Amino acid sequence: MRTIHRKIFYCFFVMFVLMLSGTFVNVQAEEYVSFSVKAHLPENQLNKENSYFDLRVKPQDEQLLKTEILNHENEEITVKLSVRNATTNQNGMIVYEETEAEGESNHPRLTELVTFEEEEIVIPGGESKIVSAKLKMPDEEFDGIVLGGLHFEKVPKEETDIDGLAIQNKYAYLIGVVLSENDREVVPELEYVEATADIVNHRTASVITIENKSPIIMEDLTIKAKVYKEDSDLVKETKLNEVNMAPNSTMDVVVDWENHPFEDGKYYVEVKASHPSNTWEWEDSFYILKKDATMINSHAVKLEEPETFNYFILVTGIILIGTIIGLLVYIYKLKHVKK
Repeated sequence: MRTIHRKIFYCFFVMFVLMLSGTFVNVQAEEYVSFSVKAHLPENQLNKENSYFDLRVKPQDEQLLKTEILNHENEEITVKLSVRNATTNQNGMIVYEETEAEGESNHPRLTELVTFEEEEIVIPGGESKIVSAKLKMPDEEFDGIVLGGLHFEKVPKEETDIDGLAIQNKYAYLIGVVLSENDREVVPELEYVEATADIVNHRTASVITIENKSPIIMEDLTIKAKVYKEDSDLVKETKLNEVNMAPNSTMDVVVDWENHPFEDGKYYVEVKASHPSNTWEWEDSFYILKKDATMINSHAVKLEEPETFNYFILVTGIILIGTIIGLLVYIYKLKHVKK
């Protein structure tokens, strides 16, 4: 009898712990890399130890940037070739994604200076090929740097179907390209662009856009942003540390409203960006119209509402605890009657 009671108690205890912990294990498989790339560094490479193109160039220069693509598979593969500009994402990281041009700029962009001779190349199994990208510098000299990369992406032959879902594996490499014409010092320059209400990752948020106007990488920035309602009440705020901005790029600073719905009215923003060389501060206002608030709220995935899920767990936990206590009392009474 005592053994049975212990087993019942143990089962309920395990159920209770599992209900409250909700622990899951995620297993990931290691994937095989089917190809690789290697830059053939030219004579005007500034630092021979870098594996990317770090070139000192002059106005009107023309040259070929050569890269070797090695196919590690037994079958032939097709690789798509493209040129990417360096941009800055919402997390304050420099990325090389396929995006539209970020407005007008007097400073050249890599996509304006470098083009591949072909869009795709087929490489037989176990072999390698060298591809060339043509660089043509503008007539006028520039200070600072041009930053971007050469992008190599394997064209998938087929999609993998898992439980009715089409999954396409993508393999890509990027070789960075840095172009400079002189060593003149460039003064960092940040500029405030605008503040808007929007949806980010299916959640309501204020989006504050700032721009790095200088042709240099803006490193180790700290950005603080606050949003106030018209009555001066603080709505939300955020802080980003160790932000790096690509040259001549914009960045969206996202102030998450944490599932709170938008209300129409006038709002104010305060933004402070701190850099080892300077500090910038801006204040601005923006409006949320009622129709816009309704539209954005309707597209948000989960606005603030009673936490039914947490309430369910709480009630379930109370029931289980009560059951366990009842079992303990029952077991105690049985022992008492037996004695």
